[in-house]
Amino acid sequence: MTANAAERVLLDRVVAVVGDEPILQSEVQDFQKQLKGSQALASIYRIDAQSAGFDDNLKKMIEEKVVHAAVKDLDMPVSESEVDT
Repeated sequence: MTANAAERVLLDRVVAVVGDEPILQSEVQDFQKQLKGSQALASIYRIDAQSAGFDDNLKKMIEEKVVHAAVKDLDMPVSESEVDT
């Protein structure tokens, strides 16, 4: 093994790509921590934060990115009054 190979350290890794947006392993881990720290957030995402695993949380993140991409593609302006109703 060369000296350069011994010094390499994996900092993060891409676990999924939605469109052209990667989802990093660290992002899923951060999402898991947020869910475990906030029952309200877990409720919004309809996830049992205590029993949901990495794959469950990754799936939710993928679903969210797909929805955001679809809304962005629609490019439909929404007024504040429409949001409030």
